[in-house]
Amino acid sequence: MKTWRNFETMNPTIKHELILWLKKNDIYYEVSECFDGWHFEILCDNMECEDINRFLDSLYDMEA
Repeated sequence: MKTWRNFETMNPTIKHELILWLKKNDIYYEVSECFDGWHFEILCDNMECEDINRFLDSLYDMEA
């Protein structure tokens, strides 16, 4: 079952990469500006959520 999940970032590179990845994987999302960053609402199931988290972890690992 798909549910809405949240994610926020202030990093424009992460915002851009996540949008590309979600489109490539055909995952519905909505993004809006939130103070100095962006707020994502992502409609996904548990498996997709795990994939998204792994992808985000890989982006943050690249920053370190």
